Amino acid sequence: MKQEPAHLFLWSAEKQFRLHAHLSGMWAEDSWQLEGIDWKEQPMHRTLCFTFPNDALKEEFKYAVWFQWTQGTWHCYHKRGQQAVLHSLRYLVTWLADMESALPSFLQRPLEFWECALRTWLVQTDQYALRSSRRLMATTHTYKRYVTEDRRIYLFRTIYQTLVGAYDDREQTEKDVWDLQTFGVSLNLSQAGHKLNFTLIGQPWLRTLAKRYLEYNLSLYSASDTQRKLTALQHFSYFLAQEAPQADVADLDRALILRYLSVLREQHLASVTWRHYLGGLRAFLETCAHRLQIPGITRELLIFDDDFPPRSDGGTREIPGEVLVQLSTYLKALPTTLLRMVAILLEVGLRISELCQLSVNCLITDDKHEWYLRFYQSKTHREQVIPLVEEEVIGAIQVQQQEIRAQWGETCSYLFPSQSSPAKPYLQATFRRQLNEWALKSQITDRDQHLYHFTAHQFRHTVGMRLINPTKCAMSC
Repeated sequence: MKQEPAHLFLWSAEKQFRLHAHLSGMWAEDSWQLEGIDWKEQPMHRTLCFTFPNDALKEEFKYAVWFQWTQGTWHCYHKRGQQAVLHSLRYLVTWLADMESALPSFLQRPLEFWECALRTWLVQTDQYALRSSRRLMATTHTYKRYVTEDRRIYLFRTIYQTLVGAYDDREQTEKDVWDLQTFGVSLNLSQAGHKLNFTLIGQPWLRTLAKRYLEYNLSLYSASDTQRKLTALQHFSYFLAQEAPQADVADLDRALILRYLSVLREQHLASVTWRHYLGGLRAFLETCAHRLQIPGITRELLIFDDDFPPRSDGGTREIPGEVLVQLSTYLKALPTTLLRMVAILLEVGLRISELCQLSVNCLITDDKHEWYLRFYQSKTHREQVIPLVEEEVIGAIQVQQQEIRAQWGETCSYLFPSQSSPAKPYLQATFRRQLNEWALKSQITDRDQHLYHFTAHQFRHTVGMRLINPTKCAMSC
């Protein structure tokens, strides 16, 4: 991620002292005893010592670690995840001790400087380790492999960005990265990423307009809608950087849009992606001109309806019968948590966000011993209660409740907690990835013998069709 220039934060010794004031008790010492687990997952304490000689950098480093460990991202990790963080932190302490820097603050140098220094040290000490990951591609049903950075560099980025946030005392909307958790807006916690990163918009004039527009958009629409529109503006910014680097707000005219349309065609984007980019740009231009009445932006219509590609025919929206038969056949091969989630989807057709955020206390019964599912409906913003009929589904929920309470006690409020933290719900992306990896492994195919790709919303349509036509069996047993 690109960083804002460090001088914008007006580093001062006074601000640095305020950071140090947050550290008290053990956190003010140079040796910490942190709760962890051993290889048998039994509780134990692990030591983290801050041994590098530069006191100014040491205090900043301690503040960043304290913040993340007590209230930031690391605070939400499982103990096993925290242990991995602690292991990497020790490497960073050793590196900084070897570096012997006399700088008064990490922010006196850009993030790229520190990353280069750390990477060089890791290479020189034969410890540099790139990581390999893979992603299942929906269109080809094959895995695409990625090489990602050494985890210790990712960890240092977190430390640096924590300090950036601590020193930057500007208004939230003036910053180039907005943390939506501080904006008081409703967030879908089953979706990853709750930050708006404006640093990927390279043109200062466009970045300023984008901030003003998205602040307005955030007051009317959801956080996810705002994130999608920012993505569209980032794509347009990249086009400008490549095709019209000298363009300014006065150059936003039909001729420029025609050049953008030409580039979109050349990129061979999926219809839905093309429509997303173009629709987000049109909403931005028209809102800035007519709602926000920003001077300099033309009020002429620049993007017309016939500029959009036709909607692709996605075929049937429910899961085809032949796929349901295979799903039933191989259902037991699903990972346990995924099996229970799929069972609930096939029974009641929840939205995936509603399923992922189910409360651990979602199952209720009445005086007739009939069972109901209680959940928060995201569209209406109200709690709903619906009856459950299938005994297997009721049993699956009860077993899941027992396992979560046994493992986490009262610390977990979700029926399906995140794999990284009991304080967060299961991620939608994790559900989709695991389901389609299973489908590939099981060779689930459609009637034309093509490998089938699941979307979570298909389960909702499948249940809907079953309710419309109850005489048709939704799944062969």
